[in-house]
Amino acid sequence: MQKTYEDLLQQYQLRVALNELRICDRESAEILVLKNRPDVMRLLRSSIGVSLATFYQHQVWELREARESAAKFLFKFLSKPEPEKKHDFAIECPPYRDRKPKDRSIYLDVTATLRGHTAGGIKRVATQLSKAALRSGLAVPVYLKGGQLWEVHRDMDASIPLTLKKNDIYTIMDEFWSLPDEHLNALAAANKSGAKTALCLHDIFPVELPLLVNPDYADTFAALLPQFISTVDICMGVSKVTEKDIRAYIERTIKGIERRPKTSSFNIGSDAFDINIEEPRAEVAELFSRERTFFSVGTVEPKKGYDVTLDAFDLLWQKGVDVRYVVFGRYGWNAKALKSRITSHPKYGTQLHWLEDGSDADISYAYSRGAALIQSSVAEGFGLPIIEAESYGIPIIASDILIFREINPGRCTFFEVCDFLKLADIIDSISNQRSDAAPLSKRTRSWDDSLVSLINSLLTLTSNMGASSREESSI
Repeated sequence: MQKTYEDLLQQYQLRVALNELRICDRESAEILVLKNRPDVMRLLRSSIGVSLATFYQHQVWELREARESAAKFLFKFLSKPEPEKKHDFAIECPPYRDRKPKDRSIYLDVTATLRGHTAGGIKRVATQLSKAALRSGLAVPVYLKGGQLWEVHRDMDASIPLTLKKNDIYTIMDEFWSLPDEHLNALAAANKSGAKTALCLHDIFPVELPLLVNPDYADTFAALLPQFISTVDICMGVSKVTEKDIRAYIERTIKGIERRPKTSSFNIGSDAFDINIEEPRAEVAELFSRERTFFSVGTVEPKKGYDVTLDAFDLLWQKGVDVRYVVFGRYGWNAKALKSRITSHPKYGTQLHWLEDGSDADISYAYSRGAALIQSSVAEGFGLPIIEAESYGIPIIASDILIFREINPGRCTFFEVCDFLKLADIIDSISNQRSDAAPLSKRTRSWDDSLVSLINSLLTLTSNMGASSREESSI
C-alpha cells in the first residue's frame, strides 16, 4: 500500500528518536533488544510510537544533559546585558525623525536578531528585510530597549525612542518566544495606541512536529503561541503553506465566539550574497574545484533529512561512484547520532565534508560551482537555499514536500520524502552530465521585492480594519 506523507514523516521521526536514544545511551543494550521484538516494533510503528519515542527522549535529555542545561540557564541568568552594538544592516541613513512624516508607518521589530538570539533562516530573513527597508524607506526596522521602541541605525546613540500612532503597523519579524514579556508589552502598547499589530511566523513546527525541532524552545513556543495569536491583528506566514498551517492551528485553538487574527503570506527574497565582497576560503575553493561536488545548506537537525542524503551517497560510494558531498550548516539539536555518523564516516575528510562555519562567500562559491544543491527536508517553513540556488541557475534536487513545490514549481528535480534510492539515481544522473552543459536559466526574487510583498499583504489586510480589527469567529 502506498505510504502517505504523514506515514513517512512519522516513521522518520521515530528513526530520529531511536538514533538519539542509541547515541545517548551506548552502554545500555535495552533499546537494541527491544528492536528485535516484533511486538515492540509494531507498537513503535503505530500512531503512539512517536509519543513513546518522545517520552524516552525526554528521559534521556533530563538524565544526560541536566547539568549542561542547568549551566546554560545559570550563565544566561547571571550574565549582564551586552551593550548595544553596531549592526551590518544598520547602514547609513537619515534618522526617522528627519524623514517626511507619514500618515501610516510600518515598523519591523528585529530585537531578537540584534541581540543575537536568532540564527539560520530566521536571522537571514530579518537581516535582509531590514536592509531592504533601510534602502527604500518603505518600512522602519526597530528594536526594544528599556520598554520603548528605537529605530535601527548605524549610530545607535543617535537613535531616539519612537511613538506608535493610530494606523501604524507594528510587526514582530523574528523570534517572539525569545523575549516574550518585552514583546507582549510592546504589542499591548501598540494596540492601546490604535496601531495595528502583526506577527511573522516562519513555521509552527514546535506545536506540529516537536520531535524535529530544538527542544530548548519547543515547549516555550507551544505555550506562548496562543497568547501571541490572541494579541495581534495579523499572522503572516513566510509561505502559503505556512499560512495554511497557521490558519488550521487558529481554527483548532480558538473555540467559541472569539476574535481571531487575519492571516496572509509574503514571498521571501534571495539576493543574499555579494560574491565581490570577499573570496571563499581555500578549503572551499579546493572542494569545489572538482566536478561532481554536491552540497546542502542548512542547520544539522532532524527535519533537514541529512540521514536520507547520506543513505543515498553511501549507496553510490559502495558502487564506486566518484562524487563528493559537502554540508554547510552549524550543529543544531536532536542530531547527536547524525553528527557521529558524519564525523566517524570512512569518507569523512575525503568525499564527505561538513563545514559548520561557512561564510556567505563560501556558500556563494558553492552555489556558483557545485554540481547541484540537495535539500532532503521532511518539513520546512520555507526553504531559502532553494531560492538562493535558483538565482545561480544550478540544478536543485529536493524532497517532494508542499513548500518546495510552492517556491520552485517546475525547477526542482523531486524525489519522494525519505526515498534515498531515487535520490541516489538523481545524483548519479546529474554527475554523469557533461561539464559543458548549459546552465539553467537564473531567476531572482530580490529582498526588495520581498519587502514590497510583505508591505502589500499588511496594507491589504489592515485597509478595512476598524476598531474591532480581528475577525469574528463562531467555531
